[in-house]
Amino acid sequence: MGTPDNVINLSTLYMKIYFLGMPFFMLYNYGAAILRAVGDTKRPLFFLIVAGVINACLNLLLVIVFHLGVAGVAIATVTAQFVSCILVLRCLYKSESSYQLRFSKLMIKKYI
Repeated sequence: MGTPDNVINLSTLYMKIYFLGMPFFMLYNYGAAILRAVGDTKRPLFFLIVAGVINACLNLLLVIVFHLGVAGVAIATVTAQFVSCILVLRCLYKSESSYQLRFSKLMIKKYI
């Protein structure tokens, strides 16, 4: 891709940390898709707004105060993804509708 040698290590570090947050990102997207499919578009948007504010605040804190640089930005992103994931899973868990999430019923069925 022609990435300059002076930034390739930093970009690799960012991607390694970012990919640790991928399960949170995927769970948020799946949960938000369920909510949107049943007509609830406001709560996923609210969860994204909360995550965006957390991301921005953590970016400032981790980069300016703790001098973490690229790693701080990546950690802030993963933390914000984690928060949005928790919010959407909590919303699905507390739901009393047909799309209610019950962790006790999650299992792998060998016969399938």
